[in-house]
Amino acid sequence: MTFKGRENGYIWDCLFQEIDIEEETVLFQWRASDHFKFADMNVDSWADWTGQDWDPWDWFHINSVEKDDKGNYLIAARYTNAISYINGTNGRPIWHLGGRNSTFVDLSEGNATKFVDPHMARWDGPGAVTVFDNIDHWTLGKEKKLSRGSRIQINEQRGSARVLAGFTHPENVFAAAEGSMQRLENNNYFLGYGSTNVWAEFLPNGTLICNAHYAPQAMDHTKEQTVVETYRIHKYSWVGQPSELLRVKFVGHILYWSWNGATQVRTWQIDAWHRNGHGKFDWAHVGSYERRAFESSHDFAEHGAGRSRVTAWDGAKNVIGAWIVEVDGSVRVSPINPREAFSLRL
Repeated sequence: MTFKGRENGYIWDCLFQEIDIEEETVLFQWRASDHFKFADMNVDSWADWTGQDWDPWDWFHINSVEKDDKGNYLIAARYTNAISYINGTNGRPIWHLGGRNSTFVDLSEGNATKFVDPHMARWDGPGAVTVFDNIDHWTLGKEKKLSRGSRIQINEQRGSARVLAGFTHPENVFAAAEGSMQRLENNNYFLGYGSTNVWAEFLPNGTLICNAHYAPQAMDHTKEQTVVETYRIHKYSWVGQPSELLRVKFVGHILYWSWNGATQVRTWQIDAWHRNGHGKFDWAHVGSYERRAFESSHDFAEHGAGRSRVTAWDGAKNVIGAWIVEVDGSVRVSPINPREAFSLRL
């Protein structure tokens, strides 16, 4: 390879594969050097390159890949400073957003196509993409700016692009590398600031509503690079379904209980095992409690606590856990199948 006057050097190429895990076969493989020219790179990343096998030229540097419903791939690369749309059959670029060979006219004064180290390019509705842009100043020799998230409308027919929404942190957070942008189920946007220890959630109009600095307070998150960092941060609704038993403890005649890790419990029901009016033992409902804290309790002063049943209900009034609690010198907890629990009512 000859480039910039250097011959027979090594490069650090980039490729991605789509793999059928069950069949253990490669369905598609794409390599940057097959479809991009070295001159397409938008930054002088070869400045300190020696070309030795231990110091290959990091010329392309893929940051993200996403396959869409059409079977094509949306990629972002550090040294193209662009988002590229790759044909899923022959691997050829369909278009470029940004970089030296941008396909689109920028209708937003450069903000829709000028990226510096873009990460996590994702489709976000018809003709729209989101991207986290480091705007890393050293690669262009400019003064430091603010990292940002962008939502960009692409019109392939007209060959134009415009910014629909921009997200910058009011505390002037700048990430020199890494980062992520995720659209949440409620249509808010969740940004991770890579090399700085910050994540933030924004309304669709760009208003900051939640901000976290996940490192010791002594660490300055306004610095472009810190010792605590993360490549990407995601936010999802998490459902905890613990396999462990209910934890219980009696203090006097009060039963305390908790089910560590369970996120779906909305209501607790307590039944006591006692003799009914016909002289037979049966379950009697003695209390229902809305779950408001990690631990709940019931006072058994009126009913006694020899044997009781604790059931957990979710918001749809389904029983998701049931246990028998017996007190006879010691406290014993035995699980019962919620489907087999009888006489349950809320």
